[in-house]
Amino acid sequence: MVRSIDSTTSSDDTLAYDKALYLLTVLSDNPSNYYRSVISSIKKNEGIAPLTVQLNISRLAEAAHTKIYKAGFKQLAKKFNKYVTVTPNVVHIDGVAGAGKTEVVLKDVRQRYSDEEVICVGPTVSQSIKLAKSLNEVTSYTFDPSDKNNIFKLLLGTQQWNTLNSELERLGREVDKLNTDKDYQEKVDSGEPVEVAFDCDYFRLIKFNDGDPKGLYGVRVELKLDKIEFLPELDQKLIFVDEAAHMNPLQIALLDAYAEKVGGTVYLASDSAQSGYNQYGLENLGPTSIFATRSGKLKESLRTANI
Repeated sequence: MVRSIDSTTSSDDTLAYDKALYLLTVLSDNPSNYYRSVISSIKKNEGIAPLTVQLNISRLAEAAHTKIYKAGFKQLAKKFNKYVTVTPNVVHIDGVAGAGKTEVVLKDVRQRYSDEEVICVGPTVSQSIKLAKSLNEVTSYTFDPSDKNNIFKLLLGTQQWNTLNSELERLGREVDKLNTDKDYQEKVDSGEPVEVAFDCDYFRLIKFNDGDPKGLYGVRVELKLDKIEFLPELDQKLIFVDEAAHMNPLQIALLDAYAEKVGGTVYLASDSAQSGYNQYGLENLGPTSIFATRSGKLKESLRTANI
């Protein structure tokens, strides 16, 4: 599986994408908002040395919550990918542990939109609580499918989430069979684009290969939104997810759909090098999960123990 836009476009296209994101960021948000955020970040985060790369990502992340940015991103993303669902509602903040994804970038976003209600999510109870505490939030949720405090039980209700999760398991097994299916592999080897879809009442699970040896291949989810009902009393517009490299494609698609419904933004903080496969044989967060705003990677850990 390819890991970034850099491996699916030419170097010129990648540079054009980065330039376009920068221009979109500048045009969609008043620069004074960003500079006020920088000053606030420096004052409030004692012991954190804000670096240019962190602040540039913060600026991108803050702008991504504006309507102007979202409208512009929809047009921009069409140039780069036709196989993956394009969304302006998700921001992927990529970086190694201790690089400032939470302590700098997410805190900056939180401070900028201090009047917005927040949902904090992590893979486990302890990690979700840690994220919430770092952002001065009280409540937190996990994305562990079996956990009673699972975010998707909150968004969808327990019965609907259990049904969706069981369908993911069933269809995931069908998708996994294609890895040893002779006809499917022959089509892939021939270099022709291949898509195989598996349906249930709530979504389609699609295994695809774009036919380019250096291109995209994997699994994507297409939700049947007329069959999925989010609980109406929820309207939090900021969703912060830590360790998002462990989320499966259905979970990411559901958070995106929720954000679209309420006019919100999902911030996925993760290290892309940690992305693996879930219990159903489906790859977790990656370029085929969703085509969203992605930051440059924060490559250096700035924790005291690592300096």
